[in-house]
Order: sequence, then C-alpha cells, then structure tokens
Amino acid sequence: MILGTLIYDGDCGFCLQSKDLLARLDHHGRVALLPLQDPGATELSGVSRTELAESLHWVGADGKRTTGAEAVNTALAAVTGSGLPVTLYRLPVIRQVQDRTYRWVAEHRGRLGSLTARFSRRSTVVDATKLVSKLPPSVNTKFARTLFNLPAPIRKALSGRPIRLDGQTLDPDMRLLLRLLELQGIDGLSAPGGPPLARKHLVENGPAVDVPRIEPVYASTMQIGELRSRLYTPAGLADGSPLLVFFHGGGWVIGDLDTHDNACRFLAQNAGVRVLSVDYRVAPEFPFPAAVDDALTAYHYARAHAAELGADPRMIAVGGDSAGGNLAIVTGLLADPDFVLAFYPSTSPEPTRSRKELFPSGFFITDKDMDYFADYYCPPKQRTDIRFAPALADDLSGMPPTYIATAGFDPLRDDGEAFAAKLAEAGVPVVLRRHRDLIHGYINMLGVGPRPAQALAEAAGTLRSAFAMPTS
Repeated sequence: MILGTLIYDGDCGFCLQSKDLLARLDHHGRVALLPLQDPGATELSGVSRTELAESLHWVGADGKRTTGAEAVNTALAAVTGSGLPVTLYRLPVIRQVQDRTYRWVAEHRGRLGSLTARFSRRSTVVDATKLVSKLPPSVNTKFARTLFNLPAPIRKALSGRPIRLDGQTLDPDMRLLLRLLELQGIDGLSAPGGPPLARKHLVENGPAVDVPRIEPVYASTMQIGELRSRLYTPAGLADGSPLLVFFHGGGWVIGDLDTHDNACRFLAQNAGVRVLSVDYRVAPEFPFPAAVDDALTAYHYARAHAAELGADPRMIAVGGDSAGGNLAIVTGLLADPDFVLAFYPSTSPEPTRSRKELFPSGFFITDKDMDYFADYYCPPKQRTDIRFAPALADDLSGMPPTYIATAGFDPLRDDGEAFAAKLAEAGVPVVLRRHRDLIHGYINMLGVGPRPAQALAEAAGTLRSAFAMPTS
C-alpha cells in the first residue's frame, strides 16, 4: 500500500540526500519518489514548478500535504513508523550545518582559497560534512550530538554498508562515526604538528562523541605532591567505599583529567565507588618512566590516605584505558592493588595480527599512531623493560584479580587478549571480555549510540562485584 508521494528537486543536494535516505529505509515500497521534473509532479502537488524548486513536497494517500522540512519528517514517520517529532526536521541538522558553513565560508573566504569556488548553495550533504571539520568545535559538537540522537533506523541507514572483518560485524553507530571521521579527513590520533596539536584536537573533538556531564557526581580537584588529580564521589555514597585509581589513555602523550571526565563519572556512579583520576606526566616533556613513577606515587598515596579520601584501604583498585590500562597493569605488577580494571591495554612491543594485518588504519587509532606515541614516550632500547611491556615479565603470578576489556575492531585487541591468557596461565583470576562490535576508545564515546555505555556498564558491574564479597 502506497502511503504517499515525496516530490523532490533533483538539482538540490539536501533534497537528493533526503530522497536517498528514504529509499534506503523504505524496504516495502510504501513511499513513491517523484522528481519535480516529472510532468505529473505539478498536477499532484497542486503548485507550480517554480514553487517546487529546491524544496520537498509530501502528498499523502489521505490527501494531506506538507512542504519543506515537514515533508521529510512526515515521509520518514510513514516509512519507519517511528512518529518522529516535527521539531527534529523543522531545522534539519544537515541544513543547519550547511547554513552555518555557508556563513562561515563567507567570513573566511580568504583563508579557504580555492575550496570556496567549489562550494555553492546546491552542494551535496557530503560537501557540507567535509567542511564541518573547519567549523568551530562547538558547532561540530552540536552536529554530531544531534546526528547520534536521530532514531536508530536513520543512523543505521546513514552509516553505509556493514563492515565485517575477522568474523565480526562493526556496530552501525561505530560505522557512522568512522564515516564522519573519514569525510573530515581524520584517520588516527596523531598529528603532523606534534603532541601539542594532537592534544588540542583531542580536547576539541572529544565532546562531539560524548554525552553531557554525568550527574550527580561530585568532583574535587586535589594535589598528590606535584600531581594534579580529581576525586569523584557519586551522590549518596557512604564513607568506606571502594576506590578506583584511574589513569587516562592517550599513548602516554595526550589526554588529561578533562578528556576522561565522563568516563570516570560513569564508573563512579555505576560501580558505586570513588574514583581518583590522576593527571600523570606525559611525553615527550616527561619520557618513560615518568608516567609509571607517577602512577605508583598516586596508588601508594591512595592506599596510605584512603580514609581521608572516604575509601576503605582494603578495597583499592587501579584502572585505565589504553596507555592508562598499561599503567594500571604495571602498577598491579609492581605494587599491591586489590583489583585491576584495564580497557584495551598496551602490554607488549611485539606486533600482532590485529595491529599489522586486520586494523592498521581506518578504525580510529592506527598502527602509525602507536609508533608515534611509543617513539615520544619510550626509546627502543628500553622497550623490553617490564614497566613499558608488562607482558615480558618472567612471573605474573603476583598480579591481583584482573578484568581486561578489548574491542573487536582495535589494533590493540590481540595484545590485551594475549596478556589475559598469560595471566590465566600464571594462575591469576582474570576475566577477558571482547566487545566484538566496538572500536578503540569506546569508553569516551558514550554519545555514539548505546553500545559504549553498555560495555562500560558491564565493566562497572564487574568492579562492583569484585568488592561485594566481605573483606577480612
């Protein structure tokens, strides 16, 4: 049964994008698509061809007619049965970005040079998206957050064809994120301008894939000697709680307290723990083993001052992601924490299949990034030191119980999983969880569909359970 007809201008980029989206979603042929150039368009719509130009018109089977943004909304609601609110497309996100792009291009024409010559009012949505990277970060963030708040069927349609590798299928929202990064020319975390520029990019782009600040969690900045740190306490948590000492990721070169703020808030709230996030020194200003020294300093401080932090000194865990996961594992190897929580950690300098063959590029972090960060952090001659490569330790039997989470589409996947196997061989209680549909960095992507939050919630539940048993 035909529910209606969408009349579109074949010369309008936004109209064509809307038409293509509907075509991908309309699996049962419930909407007819008619270009305004068709002789029957004028008669069906009841308006002149001039009025049809650069617009969209919906003519429902019930005779209802809408135009412009409301036409898109009505057609999408008919196709998906989702009852999308009209306000979603009253100012369509793509058109908003296009309009802001046009204004910004006009103001910065001299800086953009010949690029503006190829950009006109009839540019396609892809053209507009390519220029998003040149917009102020606040606009970019609003664009991404609005995009990832669209209904799931629309996000899936926009994400393109499924990506399947090594028997795994990438989550559609991860596909959409990678597609946006590709359109903006971003592949990896390193930057030609060196660490200062890479840090700047991480700070500017991070909010686009995150959610608004998680509340109610109280955060207070404090000093551990020269180390700036931040203590997170979820509302209502009594004194004597477990404490997680957390080390942020970023290849020992980028990242800070703010880039991992929401991840720490999420863990505190969902695991029922206090979280002490540590702003350890980073390379190249402070090369190896400065970060390890700072991690150990922070851990020993937390153990000695647990009561002052509101924590139980018998329930101190260490955790982190990527390079921070490495620091957590090294701390577990060299000190005596009660639990280790490591997300996609780096543990060995040896190349792996996931890094060199399966996911060397195109999945947020690249093989090139890893060389970039390692070269800034640790000289090659020191990379057999277990403080850099804990997987090379002769004896892992003294490690505390450990939870290791990996991502299926991550160059570091095999590294973390091989280390988990070594822990098991050494008799260490270890839980290994591969999230087969996710990519590296997912704990900071809570705004990219539901899967990152689900994966982080699982880790939080494991941490909560680890300390649920009575202590002696």
